[in-house]
Amino acid sequence: EMKMKMEMTRGNITLAHDTVPGFTFTAPLEPTQRGLGEITEDTCKPDHDDEFYSLDHLADSSNSVNLDGLAKGKLKVGSKLLGRSFRQVNDSYTFWSSDFHIAPIADVKDLFTSWSRTKNYRIIDECMSGHCELTDTCATDLRVLNRANGEELGACPNELKREFFREYAHDERMDTVDAFLCHHATGLCEVFLAFGRPLIAVVSTRYEIGRTEAWAWRRLNANLVAIASDSRNTIAANNRYDAEYLKHFTGLKEVRVIPNFCGYIKDKYSPTQPEILIGPGRMSQPGKVLRDQLKLNSRMGQHVLSKRLRTAAKSNNLTWPLEFVSIREKYGRFKYSDLAAHPAIVLIPYQVSIMSVFEYYRMGIPMFAPSPDLLAKWQFEKTVMKELTWSCVRKECDKKSSIKGHPDSPHGDRDPNDMSSIENIAYWIKYADFYLLPDITLYDSWSDLFKKISAADLAGIHKRMMAFNEIQKEKIRDEWADILDRALNNKPPRWQSMEEAFSAGGRKSKSELRISWEEAVLTNYPSVAAHTNVTC
Repeated sequence: EMKMKMEMTRGNITLAHDTVPGFTFTAPLEPTQRGLGEITEDTCKPDHDDEFYSLDHLADSSNSVNLDGLAKGKLKVGSKLLGRSFRQVNDSYTFWSSDFHIAPIADVKDLFTSWSRTKNYRIIDECMSGHCELTDTCATDLRVLNRANGEELGACPNELKREFFREYAHDERMDTVDAFLCHHATGLCEVFLAFGRPLIAVVSTRYEIGRTEAWAWRRLNANLVAIASDSRNTIAANNRYDAEYLKHFTGLKEVRVIPNFCGYIKDKYSPTQPEILIGPGRMSQPGKVLRDQLKLNSRMGQHVLSKRLRTAAKSNNLTWPLEFVSIREKYGRFKYSDLAAHPAIVLIPYQVSIMSVFEYYRMGIPMFAPSPDLLAKWQFEKTVMKELTWSCVRKECDKKSSIKGHPDSPHGDRDPNDMSSIENIAYWIKYADFYLLPDITLYDSWSDLFKKISAADLAGIHKRMMAFNEIQKEKIRDEWADILDRALNNKPPRWQSMEEAFSAGGRKSKSELRISWEEAVLTNYPSVAAHTNVTC
């Protein structure tokens, strides 16, 4: 690494690095002269000619100039160029994300900004989610990809990948990117294969989104296996269900589980409201029916509770009879502090992994979830989890997977998308978040729920949840530390430009660089040749 320093000396600028004598230039430099670059150590002369980049935002005081945020540049005074390509050596790495979900990437941003190791990391967030207005991350400078074609990559996916590569291969902003992040949808990492940068894919829900047809799903599997074969890359999931799901269809042996921490939520459990909430806020139509059954049974069935349980409920500051209300009934749009003000949340899940559950847990709100047997029964009879499979999303729950599991799957021939067997449903849903997080209480029926809520030590549950949060935060940081170590490999940010990466074969300048998308993909991932050399 080349460590450089600029100091103001009596109105002049002195440039030095390591043991090479400094060069002093009269200040102020003209705007067209402002640049910074490497000086070759043996001759203190440039080793080749190149364009130079003007530098802004360098001065941080009257007597010093720092390099924070510098991407690259040249030192040029008058017509004389002193220096060649310069890569910044501070820790300001840049990541690219183009997701269809605002929460997972918001969680990574919070992790980066709250952690001393990554506080200077930058994420280019060109979000295509329909909710991007809530986080002010809507894509404003994204070309080729858009909300209409981003999931399935259009009618001819390879042609869209070619077009994206042609558009961005020499793009100045893309040239600053050190790695790509793919959460939802994971398949977007296919678009970035040609760029030769590390890929970090963290699945947040069934990874074949936009690839449910057999040919597209098999192609995605081949690409993910190729991605996993590069030690710089990471294939992971934010929940155990999707990690096992990935293993089942791809044959991958290692799929990390990196839960979302949701540290952006600062509110903590502080119950002042009487009602027990029914959540999450989003709920399937069958879930709403169950919600109404719960409220009816609560009103009609209170007499079955013993005097001891009623006394226990009152000691938890619960009203008698117990009051239940859904989040959406109580609040149109809520703040996290609104939810934290209620004694507990009863889950009627529409999915096996829900960002809201991570959020409730980080606030330390006691939760009550249906047991695996009860939820399997609800799914088999009512399809309460309408987003468990993409077929269910399309109201075709009877459709199974369009491909078979991998021969090396640890789950044999059990198809996670087969809703025709209650035993099969029960086998897979045991990996749901709310069954693996500690201190979430399970209920087998409404009457069992009433008893367990009344007898629960809600304050004790909250305390244990918060203690687990601290343990999990450190584990999540450890996982990300390893991921970043492998991806960045101790190289300085932007250690190699796109131009340099594509300069093989005697290409010297941008005008001469005409590497095709196919060539670029196969340079980085030769194993995907079978489906790269086809039109679509």
